[in-house]
Amino acid sequence: MDCIDFTAELLLIEALALVLDLDDDSDRRRRPYINEAHVPFLDTRFRIFDAYLSSLNPDSFYTYVRLYPNEFEALHGRLVRKLSHAVTHRSPIPSRQRLCIFLRFTGHGSSYHMSGEFAIGATTACSIAYEVARAIIDELHDCAFPTVTFQTWLYALDDFSTRWDYPAAMGALDGKRIACVCPNRSGSRFFNYKNFYSLVLLALVDANYKCVLYDLGAPGRSSDAGIFMTSSMKTLLEESEDDFPSDVNLEGLGTVPCHFLVDQGFRLTTRFMRPYPNAEAASDSRKRYFNYKMNSARRVVENYFGILAGRFRLLLRRVHGTPEKIKDIVLSLMVTFDISLL
Repeated sequence: MDCIDFTAELLLIEALALVLDLDDDSDRRRRPYINEAHVPFLDTRFRIFDAYLSSLNPDSFYTYVRLYPNEFEALHGRLVRKLSHAVTHRSPIPSRQRLCIFLRFTGHGSSYHMSGEFAIGATTACSIAYEVARAIIDELHDCAFPTVTFQTWLYALDDFSTRWDYPAAMGALDGKRIACVCPNRSGSRFFNYKNFYSLVLLALVDANYKCVLYDLGAPGRSSDAGIFMTSSMKTLLEESEDDFPSDVNLEGLGTVPCHFLVDQGFRLTTRFMRPYPNAEAASDSRKRYFNYKMNSARRVVENYFGILAGRFRLLLRRVHGTPEKIKDIVLSLMVTFDISLL
C-alpha cells in the first residue's frame, strides 16, 4: 500500500511540473516581438534622422550624428553588406538606421535608454551598437591602421619638422584612461590613480593627429610605461628598427637618432625622448626652451585624445559593458576617426 501511495505522489509531481512548464511556454509565446508602446511610432521613428540627412545643411547633420553627410554615406557604403539583415516575417531595421543608432549613442554619450528616441528596446539598441562596432572593425581596421613602413616614418619625420618645428620626431606616445563601470570579479585592477575605474588606450600619433599604432584594453591600474613594455607595439617597433630613417644632422649639434616623444613616465632611450625634469629646466634656459619645443610637438597625442572624445562624447562619460565590448566600441571610434582623416 505504501509503495502505491509513493508511486501516485511521483506521478502527481510529474504532472504538476508538466503543467507549470506548459504555462511558462504559453507566457513566452504570448510576449509580443515589438513592445506595444512602440507600435504607433514604427513608421515615424527615424523621421528626425531622415530630415537631417535630406537637408541641405551639413552642419546640422554633423551635430546629430557627429559625421558629415559625405562621411556618413562613405562609411555606410563600406558597411551596408554587414549591416543588412534578411527580411523574413519580421521587418529588420535598415542598415542606415542601424548606423545612425550607433552614431547617436557614441556621439552624444547617451545611455542605451536613448533607444526610446527610435522606438526600440534598450536590449535592441545595445546589440545594434555592438554589431555596428564589430562591423566597422572587421571592414575598416586594416584601412585605418595599415602596416607601418619606412615611408610611414619618413612622412612623419617631415611633418613634425615642418608643422611643429621639431626635427627627428616620428611620433608622440601617451595613454588615456577610458572610464568604465567596474568589471565583475576584477577587484582593484581597473581602479586607476585618478580614482575611477578605467581601461587604458595607449596611442602613437603622427603630426597630423592620426593614430599610427595603439594598445587598447589594459586595466586602468597599470602605468603607461608598464603597458608599453608588455605590448605588441613595443615588439613591432623593435622589429621595425631597420625601417627607421637614418639619424638627423642638426647644424652645430651633431646627429640625433630619429625618436618618439614621451612624457616623464617613460624611460629615456635611444628611441624615446622625454623632457628634462622641471627642476633642471627651471635653472637652465636652454633646457627650458627644449622642453617648450618638445612639449609643443608632443601635444599632438593629447590633442588626438581630446579631438576623439570631443567628436564621440561617449568617451567623456563612464562606459557600461564588459572590457571586451568597451574595447570594441572604442576601437571602432578610433577607426571611424582615422578613416575620416584620409
